[in-house]
Amino acid sequence: MIDPNFWQSDDVSKLNPTERLLLIGMFSLADDHGRGRANPSFLRSSVFPCDNFSVSRVKTMLEHIAEHISIKFYAVSDTYFYRFDNWDKWQTVQHPSDSLIPDEPLMNDSRMIHELFSPNINQDKLREDKLSKEKDGQEDFIGSLLQIFCDSYERAFGDKYVVVNEGKERQAIGRLLSVYKRQTSGATTESTEADFKTFFDSAVSVKDAWLRDNVSPSLIASKFNEYKRKTDGTGQQKLSADFFAGLYQRDFGGNKSR
Repeated sequence: MIDPNFWQSDDVSKLNPTERLLLIGMFSLADDHGRGRANPSFLRSSVFPCDNFSVSRVKTMLEHIAEHISIKFYAVSDTYFYRFDNWDKWQTVQHPSDSLIPDEPLMNDSRMIHELFSPNINQDKLREDKLSKEKDGQEDFIGSLLQIFCDSYERAFGDKYVVVNEGKERQAIGRLLSVYKRQTSGATTESTEADFKTFFDSAVSVKDAWLRDNVSPSLIASKFNEYKRKTDGTGQQKLSADFFAGLYQRDFGGNKSR
């Protein structure tokens, strides 16, 4: 049972509603001595089973709780626990059972939650940074392929290609690149750029006047089969046969033509 004074507490008022809910959950999960398991993954699954909260978000909430509530976090054999300092103020237990949770070692008296959890937080950040770098690298490479198309266009028409909707053009090239990677194993950055240069040079030089005059990365994606058919046999394209034969049918909803 939560003491009615909980809702008027100045310390509790400094927590946001979700942090208060986590704190109440920790009250509920604590044993008769005010001790509980502090593993963020455990608290997330126990207090927020129906919510899509990340472990890092729960860690942040625990850090905020530690700043404003009289609670100690400690580690025993690399397992995290918590203990409410003013447990008797909030809960009255007439016949407390023996605790199954170890008490906090004296050597951990001064250790705060950010010290206990920072190794895990750093690992999470490293993983997030790695994914971010991989995404940035992919975006940079798509930008390079877009520039290769612009260069092919300028060589063919003697005029610069104006990118009106960069997001749409990058998305189209991204789809072409994704399929190319699946169809061309072991391709290097250099060989991929060379293949796309040859392909774009072919696309901007097709004999079909409408396709040539309206050429763009997004049009190449949406009209890929027509570009493939018009450039077949020109001796200009060097992308793999499987890439050309299957791309439009699988990824752009067209029918394969020979």
